[in-house]
Amino acid sequence: SAIAFALLYEADAMVAFLSDRHPSERALDAMKKALELDSRLAEAHTNVGDLRFYWDWEWSAGEAEFRRAVELDPGSIDAALHY
Repeated sequence: SAIAFALLYEADAMVAFLSDRHPSERALDAMKKALELDSRLAEAHTNVGDLRFYWDWEWSAGEAEFRRAVELDPGSIDAALHY
């Protein structure tokens, strides 16, 4: 399911962030798959926001993804915290 792929990305990305490295190809593939399966999944947009903001330094693009995640699920603690 889309949420499983989003959470796989998030787990790998957290390890990458704490290890000061870029998320793995497996993680990036999982993020893409989550979006393919459900483009309205807040967690998937939060993941894209993290990638854009923290690793690509595309702050405006990251912020836009965080905002989209909050719009899709205003009750998402994850989306709100990342935004």
